Amino acid sequence: MRLMNLVQKKKKYPEHVSNFWKPVGKMIFKEHSFEIDSEGYIIVYTDGSCINNGSSDACAGFGVYFGENHPLNASKPVTGRVTNNVGEIQAAIHAINTAKSFGIEKLCVSTDSQFLINSITIWIKSWKQKNWRKQNGEPVKNSIDFKELDKLLADNSIQVKWNYVKGHHRIVGNEMADKLAREGSDTYKRMNNRKE
Repeated sequence: MRLMNLVQKKKKYPEHVSNFWKPVGKMIFKEHSFEIDSEGYIIVYTDGSCINNGSSDACAGFGVYFGENHPLNASKPVTGRVTNNVGEIQAAIHAINTAKSFGIEKLCVSTDSQFLINSITIWIKSWKQKNWRKQNGEPVKNSIDFKELDKLLADNSIQVKWNYVKGHHRIVGNEMADKLAREGSDTYKRMNNRKE
């Protein structure tokens, strides 16, 4: 009985099954180089970070990585709620907004957040039908950010697909997005005079 409870607790989110969309080449677009997958989607890596997640002195940020020394890479502090999940959502929002403003039409968002992928590909349909409430009737946390992300995805000017990558498995893009996200958390800490 105790073992079953541990297993149930560990599997908090349904596992998102995805083939890893590996870069197959590079494309020059508006004088910048981008990695692309076999379907011509530009690959971007996103990540969220939070120091002291869940506490009153939490510091969170996000990272967006298009490639080595790429001018569209970003490291930013979060706005609103200060959690790692907010960082994950805001990283995706930033990546898609950046791609749209740059005229990119096909984007593959690679993230190590099962929560983000499941939220935007599975759970959001039910949340919207229930006026942004979960199955148990509680309001969806981060609904402001999810509404913004959902609105971006409804825009037909860009096609977005989601790619789950395992975190901390030496995938360069994911490691770099993680580094940028941690820098974003550090920026949040400095901006808000948080102590170590």
